Amino acid sequence: MQKLHDRLWPEEGNPKFCNVMRTFISSMTKLHNKMSKIFLASLNLDVKSLFHSDFEKCYSFMSINHYTPKDKEMDEEVMHPHTDIGCFSMLYTNNTLGLQVKSKEGKWLDVIPVPYSFVVMASDLLKVWTNGRFHSIEHQVVYKGWKERISVAYVVLFSDDLQILAPSDLVDDKYQRRYKPFTFQPFKEAYYINYKTKEQNLERFVDVFASI
Repeated sequence: MQKLHDRLWPEEGNPKFCNVMRTFISSMTKLHNKMSKIFLASLNLDVKSLFHSDFEKCYSFMSINHYTPKDKEMDEEVMHPHTDIGCFSMLYTNNTLGLQVKSKEGKWLDVIPVPYSFVVMASDLLKVWTNGRFHSIEHQVVYKGWKERISVAYVVLFSDDLQILAPSDLVDDKYQRRYKPFTFQPFKEAYYINYKTKEQNLERFVDVFASI
């Protein structure tokens, strides 16, 4: 946070910015812990035990995104379709259209902003951890006529050394084990190497990396 502050305001400073962002991040950490417990409860799992073993040491990163039209046509892509690498993401859209998610049928759907709310989306690691019961949401940003668009993405990730493996309660005849166990660090390294080389489609990279 301090490095970003120093880059934006190298001379005059802006301590209010740092204070606001620290408060925001603290609040988001509490929210992501609550969301983790909601996910566990929705799957009828042992919330206390699995939160302590797998989710309590999650960490996060945050990005503030600024989009400008740059001569785009209406509904033209300004951020390419992708899934997020982490566990889940919480997006603040600043009450501005542009975010779209892809349905199971392959249709892009506008996410209608709701004031003072976040869009919560499962990501690649939660898809693996739930043995495919949760889907990693493919999404993109398209131009919707705004002069500029600002959004905040808060991405939650498993700890680098956690063995990511679906609990046995999520494995049955319908949902046979789909993914081999792995830790996040080597997956992250392989993902970003692939991001540069474009050898695999990033939307399906986790399946290529970990499918049994």
